[in-house]
Amino acid sequence: MTTDPFTLVLTAYLVMVAVMVGLWVLQLRVRNASIADVGWCMGLIAVVLWYAMQATGEAERKILVVVLVVLYAGRLGF
Repeated sequence: MTTDPFTLVLTAYLVMVAVMVGLWVLQLRVRNASIADVGWCMGLIAVVLWYAMQATGEAERKILVVVLVVLYAGRLGF
């Protein structure tokens, strides 16, 4: 796996596009658009966790960023 920042960001972007399109189709069927909010928050947490595992850098900084994102997105998603 590459640790090139552009490749990591592009991969995360494409995965989240697919997830959000899937959630959009789902909300069309169930008529509940709030599912996209929860999906966005959980997707953000998943992407940051994945990115932190793949990217190079100091472990302490990556842990700090992961904790901050989990706190931020977790409070919106739950």
